[in-house]
Amino acid sequence: MAVSNIGMPDQATWENLFDIKKVFATLKLNGRIQEVVEFGCGYGTFTISAAEIISGTIHAIDSDPEMIRVTSEAVKKHQLENVEVIQRDFVLSGSGMKNLSMDYVMLFNVLNAENQNALFKDAKRVLKKWGYIGVVIWNGDPETPGALEMEAAPSPEQCRIWARAVGLSFELKCELKPYFYGMLFVKGNTLKWKDRQI
Repeated sequence: MAVSNIGMPDQATWENLFDIKKVFATLKLNGRIQEVVEFGCGYGTFTISAAEIISGTIHAIDSDPEMIRVTSEAVKKHQLENVEVIQRDFVLSGSGMKNLSMDYVMLFNVLNAENQNALFKDAKRVLKKWGYIGVVIWNGDPETPGALEMEAAPSPEQCRIWARAVGLSFELKCELKPYFYGMLFVKGNTLKWKDRQI
C-alpha cells in the first residue's frame, strides 16, 4: 500500500494514545450511525469500539495481512457479529464498497498515503447523502510515542483542500490532545440542515 512509514508504535502504546470515547463523541460516531467503512483498520483500535456502539455493520479494511489477523482475532475475542474484516489495498484499488452505501467513513491515521485525493474521492463515492467522513491526523508533536515522522502527517488545512476538491463540506476541527487533530466532513451542503437525515 502506498502509505508513508510513520513509525507506528507497538499495539499497547498505540492504543494508549487515544481517548476513543472522546474521539467518537467529537466526530459524531454514535448509535444513530448504521453502515461504516474504516479505511486502514490497523490493530483494530477503533474497529472494536465502533462495532460496539453503531447500529449496523463496520467494514474494516487494511492491506497488511498482520493487521487483518490482529483485528480478526479481536473481533472473535469480543464476540462481535457486526464486523467485516477485509484485506484490500484501498489506496491503489479503492475500498470496494458500493456507491451510496455508507453512513460514515473513518479516515483515521491513514492520510499519510500518497494519493489522498483518491481516498477522499472514494470516501465520498460510498457515502449516502449527509454521510460523514471522520478524520484523525497526527498534530506533529515530536514527543509522540513511536517517533512519528513529522513530514508524513498532513496539516488540517491540507485535509480541507483535499476534501473541498471532491466536493465535501467542512463541519468541524478539534484537538484530540495530546497528539492528534480530529476533523469532520459531510457529503452535502451544510447550509441545508432541514434536508439532513442523520
